[in-house]
Amino acid sequence: MSSSKKQWNKKVTLKQYIISIVGAVVLAIVGTSLYKDYQLKANNEVWMSTIHTEKELAPLEEMYKLLLTRYVDSVDKQKLIDGALTGMAQSAGDPYTEYLSEDFAKSLTEDISGSFQGIGTEVTMEGQYIKVIAPLSDSPAERAGIQANDYILSVDGTSLTGMQLSEAVDLIRGEEGSTVTLTILRGQQQFDVELTRAKIPVETVKVEIKEEHPDIAHIRLTKFSEPTAKELIEALKKLENQGIQSIVLDVRNNPGGVLIGALQVANVFVPDGKPIMQSTDRTQKAPTIYYAEKALGTYKFKGNVVLLVDGGSASASEILAGALQSINIPLIGQKTFGKGTIQTIQPLQYSKGELKITMGRWLTATGEPINEKGIMPDIEVASDVPDAMFAINTEKTYEIDDIGPEVENIKTILKYLGYDVNQTNVFDEKTQESVRDFQQQHEIEVTGKVQAETAGALSTAVRERMIADDKQYQAAIDTLLNERNN
Repeated sequence: MSSSKKQWNKKVTLKQYIISIVGAVVLAIVGTSLYKDYQLKANNEVWMSTIHTEKELAPLEEMYKLLLTRYVDSVDKQKLIDGALTGMAQSAGDPYTEYLSEDFAKSLTEDISGSFQGIGTEVTMEGQYIKVIAPLSDSPAERAGIQANDYILSVDGTSLTGMQLSEAVDLIRGEEGSTVTLTILRGQQQFDVELTRAKIPVETVKVEIKEEHPDIAHIRLTKFSEPTAKELIEALKKLENQGIQSIVLDVRNNPGGVLIGALQVANVFVPDGKPIMQSTDRTQKAPTIYYAEKALGTYKFKGNVVLLVDGGSASASEILAGALQSINIPLIGQKTFGKGTIQTIQPLQYSKGELKITMGRWLTATGEPINEKGIMPDIEVASDVPDAMFAINTEKTYEIDDIGPEVENIKTILKYLGYDVNQTNVFDEKTQESVRDFQQQHEIEVTGKVQAETAGALSTAVRERMIADDKQYQAAIDTLLNERNN
């Protein structure tokens, strides 16, 4: 591919622009395909014609035959083949390159077509461990307090250490209404979180206008899919008809999505002829540059914009961040995740499974690599929310003299809400008194014990407080007001 402007064919399929995968637990971080099917086929014919594999693969055939004929018990042929393909993909040393078995590939294709069932979080492999990239907006994971950079150690007591990502996802996912207990590692703290799986709608654009600033819209992009740009444009046109010309665009905890979605969203703000991103693959001597142009859409937003980012903003979110930063739209928040590789789904001719394979790397509009580095915001604002908080188990009762990390979490929540507690892991008399005060203020039976109703009310109070205390959002508002005044 040359460095000339990339012309986009609008007749594309979701499969052609799929990134990582959206599943019951969304799979590895967002990557995407820059390649159409015919390009993949042509490239494969060229590359594969230069590879002679008969001798190289002889050891695999030998082991396969020995296991089928000499192993003490009967062996499932398909499991042997799937295991070999899984191991081969893993041996590439890239957490985003993975063999997808037939059943898993089918379920992922179904998941990306609409809503899906699960806990709603995006994960990836980091060494031997499953790492959370971000919880999806308004998902069981977000409501339970799961955060970006948490590690999921086990599912219902089954360790995930060393497990393939797809295997871990199979354990975490499940039907709507079923429960699952995750063991989470956050920093040095390990704790269990029980979640009820739910149906997660694929709603990518959420608009809110707050009473204190009725002329500024808060637009949250939860991920990037093919309809995202259309939904965003419809929302922006409606806001313009209401006279609103200032927006806070928010991609915090947005793990990414399909490339075409990111390009089309960036095109709404980047003037035609300006670069959005660059890409490279193993065949290229110079990057391909992707420009804003009419092929990506004709609508342009002319008002004031700031973009909120954090450590859960990954891949497609970072493409948008890099594009907006290049045209001096301020980025506010914290450093982004740092996912600068590109994946596509490659059907396998001799297997019913598929290969999710890293086929390239992307750079920002200005040519900066961000993989494992992230993008620094123009205005850095940390979150004041304590890292140690997580959801309270509503199935248990916590009372005087109880000891443990769950009690310490309850006290962290009470302290965050403004109640006086001793920060230990003991449910002491001071904790009991603070619980009574909370119950009285929220019209709950005053028992001094934390049970289901009190636990739910505490969780709701925390979410409301986090929204009210969102310093990153407030910094975005201040920036827009300053731009307006200047």
